[in-house]
Amino acid sequence: MLIAAGIIILVLLLVLILKSNFMPGNIMALVPLIIAPIFGLGFTDTLKMAHMGIMDVSAVVVLFIRSGV
Repeated sequence: MLIAAGIIILVLLLVLILKSNFMPGNIMALVPLIIAPIFGLGFTDTLKMAHMGIMDVSAVVVLFIRSGV
């Protein structure tokens, strides 16, 4: 079930980013929050996964900020 949700999220992100006028950051934040309850994941589970993702990426973000890219 989680794999199906991930594939649907990836397809929706791709289509919405390429075909809409919305900012990509907004799309990447809202699509998983909309899809997660549909597939039975609770709000707290979704926030835990988002927190883990942010923690994984934060070191790379800091490197980009410090390098001035």
